[in-house]
Amino acid sequence: MSGQKTKTNTQSKPNPFAAFGKEFDATGSVEELTSIGRSNFEAFVKASQIATQGYGACAQTALDFARTALEQNAETAQAVLASKNVQDATEVQSTWARGAFDTYVSQAGKLTEMTTKVTSEAFAPIQARIDETVTKTAKAAA
Repeated sequence: MSGQKTKTNTQSKPNPFAAFGKEFDATGSVEELTSIGRSNFEAFVKASQIATQGYGACAQTALDFARTALEQNAETAQAVLASKNVQDATEVQSTWARGAFDTYVSQAGKLTEMTTKVTSEAFAPIQARIDETVTKTAKAAA
């Protein structure tokens, strides 16, 4: 066997890149992949910037609300302690409770709207990349 020559397979192997089309250019494809990667990264950075800024505004709004609520709670506590009788203290506390509930519900709605808006805005650059990729893929498949 050692003296026998082995025949090489002269049949061409299947092209693993056939799915990309008949005129596959590895150099062009690498450049295109690099471009796609760069565009994806830029979209991610833009989305991160929008999210950071938007959620920072949400946090500031929540902090402002907490500060205001704390001040109102302190004022209410002083009013309750300054009351001349239990009935006056109960009235002050009831008025505070109704106002606090309405304010909390309003503030929760405001924060929900803010976070929903920020989430949508932050996802927009990524969604644009997804849409572009789907469009390119559909064209390539056609």
